[in-house]
Amino acid sequence: MLGKIISAGVIVAGTAAAAFVAKKKGTDSFCPECDIKKAIAKATVHIKTEKKYGNNAAMTPPMGWSSWNLFGPNINENLIIEVADAMKKSGLLDAGYCYVNLDDCWQSSLRDENGRLQGDLTAFPSGIKALVKKLNSKGFKAGIYSSNGTLTCEDLPASLGNERIDERPLPIGALSISNTISATVIRLLPRLPL
Repeated sequence: MLGKIISAGVIVAGTAAAAFVAKKKGTDSFCPECDIKKAIAKATVHIKTEKKYGNNAAMTPPMGWSSWNLFGPNINENLIIEVADAMKKSGLLDAGYCYVNLDDCWQSSLRDENGRLQGDLTAFPSGIKALVKKLNSKGFKAGIYSSNGTLTCEDLPASLGNERIDERPLPIGALSISNTISATVIRLLPRLPL
């Protein structure tokens, strides 16, 4: 649509320039190139903008921090809170970096009695749910990682074969984003026409 509007504007400007040139052709100050440039510069293109939605959805891409890039498998509750505090103090939260994502090694090597992933209570003694609540109280959203294989890169339980269990909200708190492709695909399958 924008291309059509711009093309129409160029045609109008060109037509105006040609008329202007034809009018001046008989005078001593005839310079076709100069006159066309002046006519085009005077022509304006009005671009009608669409109404904004006003729901603030995706005003920026999802931005945040992932534990893996700096700490790899060496994460714990205190470290995550320290990083969140530093992000807030430095202004990253205000700039839109609102996700704190726990990558691999947040989970226990065993699933709970219901077959669900559970946090590593040595690294996260207060539990993942308490950590998520702390992050939320600071203004952050929490994300969490799993793999669509049988094991994560660090050989911890992953989601293959457990997609139906893992695609439901984990019993560890209000997570905002999940870094698992398989869970997303399972949620979409019932809605896709076959």
